Amino acid sequence: MVAAARTGVAVLLWIGVSGIGQTADAQTSDPAYAGSRDAVMDLLSLVPNMPAVRHGTPLVSYADLDAIVRTAHAAAGTPDAAMATLGNDEILWGLRRAIGPGRYLEQLAATSDALPDVLGVGLADIRRGLEFGTPPNWGLILGLDPLEDHGPAIGSALDARDFSRSDIGGVTVWHRFPHGEMNIDARNPADPFGGALGQPARIAYLNGALVGSPAWPIAGGMVAVADGGPSLANNIIIRSAVEAVTDPAFDGVLLQLMLFNATDLMVGVPDFSALMNPGTSPDIDSLMPQAPAGSLPPYLMVAMADRFTGDGDEAVIALVYPDDATAEAAAAVLADRLRDFAPASNPEAWTERLTDLDATIAPHLAAAGADTLAAAVVSISYRAPAPGDGTTDGLRSRGGALFTFLLNAVWRRELTPLIATE
Repeated sequence: MVAAARTGVAVLLWIGVSGIGQTADAQTSDPAYAGSRDAVMDLLSLVPNMPAVRHGTPLVSYADLDAIVRTAHAAAGTPDAAMATLGNDEILWGLRRAIGPGRYLEQLAATSDALPDVLGVGLADIRRGLEFGTPPNWGLILGLDPLEDHGPAIGSALDARDFSRSDIGGVTVWHRFPHGEMNIDARNPADPFGGALGQPARIAYLNGALVGSPAWPIAGGMVAVADGGPSLANNIIIRSAVEAVTDPAFDGVLLQLMLFNATDLMVGVPDFSALMNPGTSPDIDSLMPQAPAGSLPPYLMVAMADRFTGDGDEAVIALVYPDDATAEAAAAVLADRLRDFAPASNPEAWTERLTDLDATIAPHLAAAGADTLAAAVVSISYRAPAPGDGTTDGLRSRGGALFTFLLNAVWRRELTPLIATE
């Protein structure tokens, strides 16, 4: 892959991609681990590769919380700031850019002070997060500081909340409530492992991460992969998607990543809202979104990444293909489609945002390797917001504006550039 050349600034070089290839033992001793390929792969290696978890939109939602906080504070003039040295309010300010994992982030602003009592770890201890699956077969992984032993504090906090203990393969799993049974009286919004609804929970401390699920098979699967069982990190399609958006040829660091099953995005979905209009009976075919120009072959998986390059933001889309020739042709088509993208809900919004942020769109090829497939990659590089540079929607002041725009298009089912056509 050949990434577009940029003139960088020195302010954030300390969180460059030099951490790739490190082991988990170096996660906090070297700040370059934040935003690296290893950071996401380490959490993916705890997700069991089993049918029950290979569903959900997205399939995986990942955020490097430490890298996001470092980036935000460095852009504001404090390049040495890190989660370990910041107070809760300063960390929460830096996390405004984070989108997922939702179960951890959705109540965080109001409940962060309660985390030590609820989970045995504080806000500054939770450096990255990953969520996968769909109810009831979902799981949440919170990556902690691996240089500290959080086990005793986690055990004390969960024991105090009347969790029971079981041993699975030599690993302690704290648990409460039978499958499918909720206890409204036990609700606790500060507990991201289903606590907001008083759901069942099975929680373990594995390889420097706090992991949990409401389902025993998922929790048992995470214990098994921590001991060497098959994980999503071993899946060649998923690994290819992750490696494509974390290629060292790209400048900067990975902040957020969403993985999607191909069938969720490459097929257009009818706009059934037209059927709600009184007196209308449109043909179903007329409600189908139109595929943009160019032939985009069917792909195997989609990765969407939010990156920071030191002097700008970057949204990256990767489509996994079996071979280099197909991927290279697809990258050119996807880049053209993204330049001409006109969302149905607001046809001018995308091009206006590209112009406003001085964005450039470039195709790349992630060539197949010995243990990876090829990927069509498109990078969208754009101007990062200056501190206090806000808009009415708040996106500019938080960073990651175009990454957020594309994800919103996914939720609205109108990201038509990804519709596959032969």
